[in-house]
Amino acid sequence: MKNYEETIANAHKAFVNHVAKITDLGEIKILDWARPNMRESSIQYTILQDRHLAVTGDYYNAIYTWDGRVNFYALAGYNLGYLYSKINCLTICDLHDWDEDEAVEDLKYHLDNYSGLDNDRKEEILESASHCSDEHEWTEFCRQHSCEVGDDECSLYSAGNVIPYQVIYHHEGLKLAMAQIEKMEAKA
Repeated sequence: MKNYEETIANAHKAFVNHVAKITDLGEIKILDWARPNMRESSIQYTILQDRHLAVTGDYYNAIYTWDGRVNFYALAGYNLGYLYSKINCLTICDLHDWDEDEAVEDLKYHLDNYSGLDNDRKEEILESASHCSDEHEWTEFCRQHSCEVGDDECSLYSAGNVIPYQVIYHHEGLKLAMAQIEKMEAKA
């Protein structure tokens, strides 16, 4: 993910001065992550029935689901990819963002490792791919070149798909909030 580090840094800036508060209502557990007396950049994490995580707030809403029981401590320890794999819905049109540079890098890797094309033709294809400015243009590019590059009609079409920044904010907010809770518990 090309801009992953930048997104992490932006999330940390957005969450400066946030305070974490957990409320346990039995089957419902709520983690509020917000600045005191302000709702800007706030997120509320709600665990339902010990296996669903509902995230609401300023970074879109989402529902994540696990087969087994989860708690905020476990959730904060999960890596981003695992959390993302558990998403059921996100209140934006797609469950992924598209990054043109990432798509071209994926294509380059594919051409270098899975195609029998000569280097000149690989360069021509990469040049053509670099002009795709959105996911729709990329899909059309894939249709035009799938036979030539030997794509399995799965990997190349999904090249460039990246985790939405909102999910990264959900993940980072949860990690930062739980780190704060753990510090407070250690002091008590």
